[in-house]
Amino acid sequence: MAAHLEPGGVFGFDVQMPTSAGSTATRAAVGEDQVHPPRTGEKLEYSTNHDYDPVSQIALIRIYYAPVGEPGPTRVVKLSQRKFFPAELEALLAASGFAMVERYGDFLGTPLGPASETQAVVCQPRAPIASAPTQRAPAKKKSPDKKKR
Repeated sequence: MAAHLEPGGVFGFDVQMPTSAGSTATRAAVGEDQVHPPRTGEKLEYSTNHDYDPVSQIALIRIYYAPVGEPGPTRVVKLSQRKFFPAELEALLAASGFAMVERYGDFLGTPLGPASETQAVVCQPRAPIASAPTQRAPAKKKSPDKKKR
């Protein structure tokens, strides 16, 4: 990523925080959860359910799209999403040569807190650490071998 940034450039991204609400979160379909894909123009109602594994920190998400007002098959889209704890994300960035410049709890700039579902992060490559020139220790003089008689 650093190779694609201009000098002094930054990049931003977001990740989801692990849930502390339990292993399963479900949201039922309601009237306002409708989408209208521009390619087909059909009205679809959607619902989701999530199964979260706290050991792997992976949420398995299923999104159900059902036709509104017409019979038809419900389409299911399956996603898996890795969640990241704040300290874990910071360590991963540092290990990858990046420094976190800013971190928020959403894209509106809300401070990250215990109720945050998202981490929105701004990063930049860390400056290389200048290493001191290495000096070799002087070679030890070998003592002459004493011959056994």
